[in-house]
Amino acid sequence: MFLLGAAAQIALNRLAIGPAVTVGAAIATGFRRLPSVAIVGVLLAIALMVVAVALLLILSAAGLMAVPKQGQTPPASLLLLLIGLVVLGFAVFQLVFPVAAVETGNPLRLISRAWALSRHNYLRLLGFVAIIFVGLTLVVLAVQRGLGSLILLTLGKPDPGSLSALALGIVSGVVQAGFTIVTAVMIARIYLQLAGRHDAQVGVPNSGI
Repeated sequence: MFLLGAAAQIALNRLAIGPAVTVGAAIATGFRRLPSVAIVGVLLAIALMVVAVALLLILSAAGLMAVPKQGQTPPASLLLLLIGLVVLGFAVFQLVFPVAAVETGNPLRLISRAWALSRHNYLRLLGFVAIIFVGLTLVVLAVQRGLGSLILLTLGKPDPGSLSALALGIVSGVVQAGFTIVTAVMIARIYLQLAGRHDAQVGVPNSGI
């Protein structure tokens, strides 16, 4: 699901940035550039894991955080630390998608290009990512509380494999897909501004039929 989502993100960025291409060509670009973006994601995950472990050891030695034992539920402070690191890293990683969509290069080139574009506007990009995380969380909670309650009343408890669970999953997926499309277009416009491509023309995509 992550790989399909990444390919879709690249395709959406390709359509939003221009020049105009068919939807099929944008999807092909998404899958063609997917391996490089996936490698960047793996490298980022490894880097975040190393930083998280180092911070956990430092905070544990200082008595500020306890290292969870095997089988023990991680404390909320550790989860917040991991979420914070993901947000900090994604402030740069989000630009990898539009870079991969319209530029060329290997994974290291994607990382260096994304960093070159973001380093002077990191705090603004970090704020944008924070808004995305908060907005998506609020949207999901609203769907679960609002439509979820309606589905619960009409179809019953959403147990695994039930019709109620399927309906709730479909509704949540549709809402998140709409949120993702809007976010992808915004990231594409941010890329254009940071790259200085103010002359880019954005039009309605052609289905190619």
